[in-house]
Amino acid sequence: MVHDIFSPPVASRIYLYTNIAAYEVLVRAWPGKHRSLHGQIYGFPDLPAPRGTVDGGLSAVCAFLLVGKKLLFSEAVVEDSLRAILAGFKHNATYEASLRYGRQAADSVIAWADKDQYKETRKLPRYRFMKKEGKWIPTPPAYMSAVEPYWNRIRTVVLDSASQFRPAPPVEFSKDSASAFYRQAYEVYEVGNHLTTSQKDVANFWDCNPFAVTMEGHLNYAVKKISPGGHWISIVAIAARKKKPICWSLHCSIP
Repeated sequence: MVHDIFSPPVASRIYLYTNIAAYEVLVRAWPGKHRSLHGQIYGFPDLPAPRGTVDGGLSAVCAFLLVGKKLLFSEAVVEDSLRAILAGFKHNATYEASLRYGRQAADSVIAWADKDQYKETRKLPRYRFMKKEGKWIPTPPAYMSAVEPYWNRIRTVVLDSASQFRPAPPVEFSKDSASAFYRQAYEVYEVGNHLTTSQKDVANFWDCNPFAVTMEGHLNYAVKKISPGGHWISIVAIAARKKKPICWSLHCSIP
């Protein structure tokens, strides 16, 4: 994900489909209190239960990586990871059945993902900004283009539409020093010029910019970093490990 420099919205889409694929396998391979997303999410396919005995962990890992391989650019890297992980599983009676079920789940999720309008938005014209006061324009040092201006056309997962919960409108632009906009902008300016060490540490921790452009003199260079979605998944994983160890054995129940 970091290597391919996906924007935060696109990265979140990839995390969504890969993790859903793994989850659906675990729900069916290890029936318990968790429910399938079929019937809860619009258009989500009904994946059949596995035939015979499968290793839920193996099937889930297989489904996760196969979906990731389809959605990422670095297919060779994912393929290497898949081979390395599979090497840790025993080639017993359930091995091939588990891989088949993982592939079946991956194919099902990929087919569902293909209908979310993502590919269609790749063909739309670039965002054309207006050079007017109060309107967004690219800013230095990178002058990067608008990030996913057509993302509201992507199929939603749990919302009815992208407009179901509209945020409050932004504060109206104004150059008047007594206006709310000016006061807020000036506060950001002042804080930025007098940052404490603690504030810098907090800012750096939450700076999830996949393509952070740094400027030193006449030299511009970019640093690849984790996306916001990946950062939150990392935090959740740490919390989950502290709460309860996860066992990927055939005989374990879903944590």
